[in-house]
Amino acid sequence: MKRLLPILALLALPWPAAVVAGGGAPATAARDGALRLEKPRAGELLAAPFAVGAPLEVAIEAVGCVPKLSDEYLATAWILDAATRRAVWSLDARERDLSPDDRYLRVASERLRLAPGRYVLYLFGGTQWRLEPPFRRFSNVLNDIADLISRDNPGQDPQPYLDRCFVAVSPAPGAPAGALVPLPAPAGATAPGEPAAGALLDLSRAPGDTALARAFRLARPTTLRVRAYAEAARDSTRLHDWAWIEDAATGAPAWLLDGAATRPAGGARKNRLFEGEVSLPAGDYVAHFVTDDTHAWGAWNAVPPVDPDAWGLALFPGAGCSPGDLQPLALDAARRGPGRLAVLTMARNGEDRRQEFTLDRAARVHLEALLEGLGDSMSDRAWIAESATGRKVWTLDYDVTEPAGGAAKNRRFAGDIELPAGRYTARVRCDDSHAFGAWNADPPPEPWRWGLVVTLAGR
Repeated sequence: MKRLLPILALLALPWPAAVVAGGGAPATAARDGALRLEKPRAGELLAAPFAVGAPLEVAIEAVGCVPKLSDEYLATAWILDAATRRAVWSLDARERDLSPDDRYLRVASERLRLAPGRYVLYLFGGTQWRLEPPFRRFSNVLNDIADLISRDNPGQDPQPYLDRCFVAVSPAPGAPAGALVPLPAPAGATAPGEPAAGALLDLSRAPGDTALARAFRLARPTTLRVRAYAEAARDSTRLHDWAWIEDAATGAPAWLLDGAATRPAGGARKNRLFEGEVSLPAGDYVAHFVTDDTHAWGAWNAVPPVDPDAWGLALFPGAGCSPGDLQPLALDAARRGPGRLAVLTMARNGEDRRQEFTLDRAARVHLEALLEGLGDSMSDRAWIAESATGRKVWTLDYDVTEPAGGAAKNRRFAGDIELPAGRYTARVRCDDSHAFGAWNADPPPEPWRWGLVVTLAGR
């Protein structure tokens, strides 16, 4: 009870309401040099940037929530060092005291010494009350039994629990006035695509169900430092978000995010982080980051990583990289380089996409198609037609396809055809189910290839 008294005293103070922060906007309440975030709505992230001008000891009081049958937090808080992008304190970093009021609440009351710098205080409220089945871990059997027979079950409405959650940070007694200074959010901090500090190319702050792409040119062989935050399947390294660097000349991945090469990113177990160096030869490239429709920047369904704004892909200078080695490039220019005639990938449900190309002379053309087919026919269509007459010169037939991995209906074709000189239109038409970004069965291993690519053979 003694540990709870400071928390109850803080609850009695008339603090202003916090502001919701989807991706890093300020959500702060200040009183006597203190910060407080409280009462997050389900799925909301609250944030309060602040600065410390000299070494400072702060007092932290917090209440979080752990849902039934889980050791992951429903509501938690942490402090991010803006320079290192690492957490310097987290409510769920170690075993916490249970609140005497409720077995699902966790309380903290402690001191922390902060170095001079900038920080962000976060408070997150989750949406999923039951995260895992009972008796999954032998060590939790007694707790699981207690949770199953407990009458407390806010699964229908977790908000009464979230309303009791908060985090407060204040200078320890004796600190000079103004030792802790609340800060406004940086301009553009809530918009995706704003560059991270020091980044050569940034596809972070990636929302759900989004495909981001940006082209660049390397003037010489270059080493880049790659940072990627992505979602994995629960208790697995199989990724639900994808990041890769495409060779613009061939369309092949020059680097591909491998879930096995990632490590925990903090927060929910499905948050994964890759940090490493990638060496690429001179040439044109396209960096891609693709999210599925759940758990991404601005719309988290579980605790976000400790650096929520970094969700996505960013490229930084690596060993020996000099200013000017990486130059931005127009996306269309990169994709329509020598040898690439039409690129109709990442095709979505209900789309009817087309792209024209011209052959100055007769040529052998290479086709790669990845689409849905079931039984003995294609559910999605792909073809090439003469632009002037509409006459089809090639059509994707089921009997020339092969399994592409994932669901049996994922079908792949790769082959060459001869075309005379002329102007042509490549077409892809998807039906209303099972396509990029909205799969109703297991996707193929490289889902971003869904559609059709046409290149000159041998390129």
